[in-house]
Amino acid sequence: MKRMVLISSLLAVSSFAETKIDVSGFLVGLDVSSKSSLLAYESGGSMPYFPYENRYTNSAISLKIGYQNYFGRVYARYSSFEYKDDARDKFTISDGETYELNAEYIPVFYVSEKEEFNVRGIFGVGFGYNKSQLKDYETSLLPGVERIDSAQNFIEYGYQLGVLVESEYGVSLETGYRRRYGVLQESTDDANSAAFNLETQEFYLGINYLF
Repeated sequence: MKRMVLISSLLAVSSFAETKIDVSGFLVGLDVSSKSSLLAYESGGSMPYFPYENRYTNSAISLKIGYQNYFGRVYARYSSFEYKDDARDKFTISDGETYELNAEYIPVFYVSEKEEFNVRGIFGVGFGYNKSQLKDYETSLLPGVERIDSAQNFIEYGYQLGVLVESEYGVSLETGYRRRYGVLQESTDDANSAAFNLETQEFYLGINYLF
């Protein structure tokens, strides 16, 4: 039984080696997404403001570069963002940039009869950091002894699920769902603390080229 499974696996790999569709190589890509964000201000100690939230819906663009090999791919992703306090007009978080490293399992679900295209699933995780700067803010949002005048970097992480369609020309299309969690800004002293936490959801469409 084990021998049959091994032989079947080798035949599957061999069939990929003979297919018209490139299954490994370097890739570049572009994603366009509909993005929903929850930005939550949280404070502790004797801060004058209670926690409150801002919700946003907008579009976003991501750039990707990486490497794909048979049933997996690894790539770096970059995107930019900006958030203004629409709820109380007390801050703006701008010059936002996201840098990520993503690892995905992309099993093949279907190969066309003439091997002109195939369909894969996408099951992946992302890990990186957000870089942003707090601007035009009321100083009472932060602990009294500290002022933020430069960019801050904090970790972000999450997962993505989707479907990938590859063609014999090296071009592929994908659609999926991406979710991320992280912190954008944080400030503390001996008695008080304040943080701006971010949670995002994206439904995205992407185009890639494998070479």
